[in-house]
Amino acid sequence: MLSCLDEFDTVSKAFKLGIHDYILKSELEKENLLAALDSVAEAEGAGPAPIQGLRSPQRNFADLLHAGEGNDAACVENAGVRERLEDLGFASGTLMLAILAFKHVYSGDFSVEEWPVDMDMCITLVDQQLAPDRIGSAFQDSPDRILVVLEGDDGFREKRMAFLSALQQELDTYFNRTYLICKSAVHPVTEIRAAYEEAASVLKDFGFYYHRSQILAHERFADHPARDRLEVPDPKSLLTDHDGSWRKDWERFFQDLEAHRPAPTQAAMALLRYWEDLESWAEKAFQWALGPIGDSFRVYENLRTIDDSLVLGRWFLAALEAVNGEARARHLSDRISGRIIYLINERYRDRLTLASLAKTFHLNPNYICDLFKRDTGVNFIDYLNRVRVERAIDLLFSGELTAEEVCFRVGFHNPSHFSRVFKKVTGSTITEYRTGNHRQPESTT
Repeated sequence: MLSCLDEFDTVSKAFKLGIHDYILKSELEKENLLAALDSVAEAEGAGPAPIQGLRSPQRNFADLLHAGEGNDAACVENAGVRERLEDLGFASGTLMLAILAFKHVYSGDFSVEEWPVDMDMCITLVDQQLAPDRIGSAFQDSPDRILVVLEGDDGFREKRMAFLSALQQELDTYFNRTYLICKSAVHPVTEIRAAYEEAASVLKDFGFYYHRSQILAHERFADHPARDRLEVPDPKSLLTDHDGSWRKDWERFFQDLEAHRPAPTQAAMALLRYWEDLESWAEKAFQWALGPIGDSFRVYENLRTIDDSLVLGRWFLAALEAVNGEARARHLSDRISGRIIYLINERYRDRLTLASLAKTFHLNPNYICDLFKRDTGVNFIDYLNRVRVERAIDLLFSGELTAEEVCFRVGFHNPSHFSRVFKKVTGSTITEYRTGNHRQPESTT
């Protein structure tokens, strides 16, 4: 179904992709919708019509790749790679290989959302862009990746660039997902496995640090220096620091990660070792098990599935914040400030004020204000705002609520005031935070 599309060209492209019918908004009633769905189901039952004039009769790239196994060029040729490529219409003796992969989508708790990409539609888009100049073939490399083998000779250079540019436009039009196109250098057709491994290494080792859709070429990273070791902050400081300085150390760590881009597996192992040390120290020094907050296995699972360094940073800082918050609460558990912190975390949606706390604890509001500032290093209202903004970030990141809905959900009562407080706490506007173009927030705790 199409709605609110002013550009006829977009509508035309949609129909070419196989749109069966459309319903105008003015005609969108139950009977019309059910009739249209029945019509689509009936048409789909007959199976999609074959794509005409395209050069991708086989979709399993593994068959082609395995045909090229072996180190000896003559052996590879005898295995049939050159013949298979010729059957697909390749005219030159060289090739370039590109992998198209879509990045994960994350919910507010940083788990990967089940949001599959229609790969049949995607590979159709790729084929349609390849067809006019007949410069390559597309294959489905895995459930969420497409691999494109392109003619590698210099005479096809401009056509390759035109294809990649047109493909980006189509992907941006039809898919609301971040994607990366990782391409190898030009190789002889007998080195197809080397070309594949080059493109795959770009995706694996560097795609982690790119957060917007773009093309990444192997040559760009060929001389990237390796990091011998990643220095993580001392886990003891997280459990004993009650003024928020631990957060600045970790923000510097993740900024360094973005700047130097070590292998994602290296970063994951450094964080996992840190968490294991943190568990050990908490148990030995404080007889405190981190299990309810996050054991090593849960941390490992997140490190294994997160495919974006910014998401990794947000998730890990949130996990550390939870541990530090628990440590702070334990430290203050027998004091009034600890009870106030507990109250704020439980009732941040309510109209909490110093006056209401004074009635709860039967104390003078000024005394509560001074006591809280002395114990925590931050004003009561600043702490309350920080908690509310942290909850707001989780809701905004999920993308399910508008900024105004989030405002009232976390305890603010004026959207303009919410926007000002959000900018003060995080250093970024709500829009910048949602698009990922933001700075790490400065800690007020």
